[in-house]
Amino acid sequence: MSFMAKQPKVLNSSDKNENVLLGVIGAFLFSLAGALCWIGLYYVNILAGISGFIGISCAILGYRLLGGKLTKKGVIIAVIFAFISIAFGWYMCLTIDIHNAFESWYEYGEVSRVPTLFECFTLGPDFLKEPEIARGYFKDLIIGMLLAIIGAISYIIRSFKTINNPGNVQTQQQSVSQFDSFDYDENGMPKRIENDGAKDVPHEDQSE
Repeated sequence: MSFMAKQPKVLNSSDKNENVLLGVIGAFLFSLAGALCWIGLYYVNILAGISGFIGISCAILGYRLLGGKLTKKGVIIAVIFAFISIAFGWYMCLTIDIHNAFESWYEYGEVSRVPTLFECFTLGPDFLKEPEIARGYFKDLIIGMLLAIIGAISYIIRSFKTINNPGNVQTQQQSVSQFDSFDYDENGMPKRIENDGAKDVPHEDQSE
């Protein structure tokens, strides 16, 4: 007894439709990992350049997962969101530092109350008007961005190469087509029959 097996269709990523809106949402959400990483590393006194690589990698992954297809446009969008998230993480570090400063001033009686984090967020531009403060924070941002670019450029190039060369889908399809039917052995278990004409050879009647 034998039957023809239905060959599975191997889909190429280029056959999928790209959903730019969902891709943008995915890139934005996943890029926040870079901001969280920047904040975490900043407060353990580690230069946060690695957060750029993490942010870019996660943003590209988020675009591909939600957008359904990664294109060069998607990579560019993901990189933009990654750097925005890095800048956001940097600014949040400034906000937290401002809040900590007000807590210290409040303990010494220099201010009457400690502002909320949101209020400290709005006070950031005023603090950056001070040259000494701005010099230190912008130095960290520039160094972090440069390290992010250096660390992520190979990943970006690799993503572009993947887009230009979708992979060995044709090889996979040829591998699947090597077996297109099944037969049963003497134990009643299905076995594959190769496309070499063997499937046309009738089984010997072993009852003789």
